[in-house]
Amino acid sequence: MSLQPPPKVRKLREALHAKAKGSPTYRFYALYDKVYREDVLAFAYRCCKANGGAAGVDNQEFADVESYGLKRWLGELAEELRSKTYRPQKTHVCRLPDESFDLVGYTIGRCYSPKTGRAYIGTRPSPKKIQRLNRRTSELTSCRWELLDHGECVRRLNRVLVGWANYFFWGSVSRAYRAVDAHARHRLRRWLRRKHKVPGRGTARFPLRYIYDTLGLIEFQLRPPNFPRAKA
Repeated sequence: MSLQPPPKVRKLREALHAKAKGSPTYRFYALYDKVYREDVLAFAYRCCKANGGAAGVDNQEFADVESYGLKRWLGELAEELRSKTYRPQKTHVCRLPDESFDLVGYTIGRCYSPKTGRAYIGTRPSPKKIQRLNRRTSELTSCRWELLDHGECVRRLNRVLVGWANYFFWGSVSRAYRAVDAHARHRLRRWLRRKHKVPGRGTARFPLRYIYDTLGLIEFQLRPPNFPRAKA
């Protein structure tokens, strides 16, 4: 079930999106205070309830929360998050809940550690935001831009890619970055094939190192952790 966010949450999401798009080199460091905002927590609660979330280790169900007083319960949770005193109860339950929800462009839900394979609750770029970026990449490498020179085409791509990464750098991003890298190089190689009338897939004429080293296309996976600060 998809729920529409309340006006203030929607406005926050739109403001963050506009900032990331309008200022490609800006990096968002201070978002933690948005997590414990009353309207954000209330919307997260509604999403969990709509997904039919089950009781946790404390056996507390939605009915229990609402009997206690939803506003009171959310207020206490917000204060624990604000003061950084919140501690989840220890549990031996191995399986994490399946439900997840999207907030300000991120999907919050089950993630897996690439080192240990263990599941944890974390954030990752939402599939919708990845798809939107890939659509934009496709637009920038469509046949209408075949008259551009190589450098201008890559500069336009990099501007969009770096701006996206400036916002989506928090949490589990490796999988999203791989998908974005793969789509961007595929689209650029296709653009080059059409421009130069090269038959086939074009991998011999335009290998990876030509695309990344010679043309300078941004490659997320090979950049240092702070690369979103780089100028496109």
